[in-house]
Amino acid sequence: MKIGTGIIIAIAALGAISAFAVFGTNDDNTAEIESIKNNIYLYDAKKMYPEAVRQYQELISIDEENYDLVIEYKDYCKLHGFQSEYISACEKAMSLKSDDFGVAKEYLEWLSSSGNEGIYSYLHNKIDTFENDERAYFENYYDEIKGNYKILSSKFTDISEWHNNTILYPGKDGYYILGGNEYYAFVKHRDGYSAIINKDGNTIFEAGEIVSYSPDQNLISAHHEEQMVYLNSNGQRSIVPFENNELVYYDYLGAFSSGFAPFNIGDKWGYINTNANVVLSDYEYTTPFSNGIAAVKENGKWAILKISSDGFSMITDYIYDDILLDEYGYAFTNGYAYVKKSGSQKWSLVRVKLDEEYNSVIGIDDIGSLTFDNAKPFGILGAVEVDGKWGFISLEGEWVIEPEFDDAGSFDSGLAPVKMSDKWGYIDETGKMIVEPQFDEAGSFNDKGIATVTYEGQCRLIQLLEYVYR
Repeated sequence: MKIGTGIIIAIAALGAISAFAVFGTNDDNTAEIESIKNNIYLYDAKKMYPEAVRQYQELISIDEENYDLVIEYKDYCKLHGFQSEYISACEKAMSLKSDDFGVAKEYLEWLSSSGNEGIYSYLHNKIDTFENDERAYFENYYDEIKGNYKILSSKFTDISEWHNNTILYPGKDGYYILGGNEYYAFVKHRDGYSAIINKDGNTIFEAGEIVSYSPDQNLISAHHEEQMVYLNSNGQRSIVPFENNELVYYDYLGAFSSGFAPFNIGDKWGYINTNANVVLSDYEYTTPFSNGIAAVKENGKWAILKISSDGFSMITDYIYDDILLDEYGYAFTNGYAYVKKSGSQKWSLVRVKLDEEYNSVIGIDDIGSLTFDNAKPFGILGAVEVDGKWGFISLEGEWVIEPEFDDAGSFDSGLAPVKMSDKWGYIDETGKMIVEPQFDEAGSFNDKGIATVTYEGQCRLIQLLEYVYR
């Protein structure tokens, strides 16, 4: 039902509203509805807009499902500057008709202009709601803003890569992440002391010098009174190498995992337990365990070792000429490693192989036929170098992003650092540049959307705003 044409024309001339939405009535509420509509026209003619808005709200309360009326109310609020009421009307309209592209765009414009933190989750919702060109609109909008970040800290002189202590197991229906999920990084502060920061970017351990960190026990190995020992979070000695009533002076003590840590003294490498007793020794090199798997070197060759129920057992013989280690000394990341097979000068991708129950590592599988000049620890995609350019391979060892970058790092949280023209930025898994190259150095994002970067000689932690607001 609509008010008389003459009144409508008069109001339109005043630049207010053009017409009322069709409104369903019955004998019980017709008189009330007519009265409210007349009030709206009267208040609008007097330019008493707040009163008109209240009358609109009362009208909608009588028939909350009247979409056209809600749209008319939305437009009226927008025309006369009632911001909060306008936003509420948009939300009401979308609750009644989620696929109205025009209203969805309007609401997105408000989210963007107001800096509202809900913009990321809203975009994800609308990408799932629409199809074709309308879906593409929200996808493109998301691509434009998903690389926005804030600076968390800039008090460091040096920051390491994040370490991800997880293992990605191949399963019947895909891949399963088992084991720990401990992201952490080594930092050096401007005032000289070192620290461990966790995946939130918070300091969890401080000391004058840190050699390795064991997250399971919250211990660091450090030089303390000229001896390499493990210190607790209070800086006190917790595990001290001691044999035959004498202190043992190691050159290196690595991170504990599954109760064992690598050590080095002179030209001898091996493993100690949490009592600082040697359990394996006489290797040329040993790596920390990652979910019970490590690499060991003997007579110039590498093999893969695992912790088993009765001690230790070999997964492979000494069949590799080399194995790629990350900056923490680990061989496996997410269950993947890069090896140089006997006689080869190129890196090949391998992955742990599980038993039928997916409980125990029983071997190592070769992945794909591609070989590489260099590689980085494996993320969701693997960063590899061929003929001086870096690209990315899939979990199956196939090209996903062809080599085109001057350097690259591992994918995590949907982005990977890449270097172009002496600056680092970030791409997504399609190869699109999301954060334009601007940093002198850039590390991978952790699962909180935090990355380590260097800008104009200053080390910083940055965080993707999507991870702040979602």
